[in-house]
Amino acid sequence: MLAEITVKVGSITNAQKAKRILLKNGYSVTIKRAEQIKKGDGCGYSVVFFGDKQNAVKLLKKAGIKIISVSTYDLS
Repeated sequence: MLAEITVKVGSITNAQKAKRILLKNGYSVTIKRAEQIKKGDGCGYSVVFFGDKQNAVKLLKKAGIKIISVSTYDLS
């Protein structure tokens, strides 16, 4: 299954840190600003990538990055 993974992290600082961690571990990553920011979403930033969602989330949590939400968009 080919899927686009979006991990909402809230702040631009956490998004930049998450991007560095994922790039270092072989992911191709972009940072996106949320269009509709809900209360509790912080500044509304996400990292978007393709690959192993479980491993990526594990890497980010291990690095101390607060994850607000994770969504998957199936491209197959």
